[in-house]
Amino acid sequence: MERERTARDLTGAVFGTIAALLVLIGGALGTAEFTTRNRSTELFVQFASGWRFTRRFRRILLAEVILAVAGLGILVAEIARRSQYRSSDPVEPSMLPVFLAGVAVVALSSGVLIAGLHLFPTRSRRTGGSDD
Repeated sequence: MERERTARDLTGAVFGTIAALLVLIGGALGTAEFTTRNRSTELFVQFASGWRFTRRFRRILLAEVILAVAGLGILVAEIARRSQYRSSDPVEPSMLPVFLAGVAVVALSSGVLIAGLHLFPTRSRRTGGSDD
């Protein structure tokens, strides 16, 4: 009975993580596509003027950094909270993979967003601003 419940909980956690990963990657690609399509002329002029990638997308990159810092802050706060109660084991071994999976999912979605922001304008420049 306990083994079945543990297996069911683990399966649910794995599928939940995969679903969250797919949603975040889809959102990152959608954000990159939307941003580059709506600002295609502006981005082309900035590219032609020699603006660096970080300067063209500084608002989105700043938002990603804020989200990453907030996520790490939550992780550090949770570890600190747990360390008050158990000085020998600050984080339960079963929770460490969950925290690491969360950090990995956020890092991967940020990487997909940055790659999309880099690739979509390049594709637009190559095709003359039209994908049709």
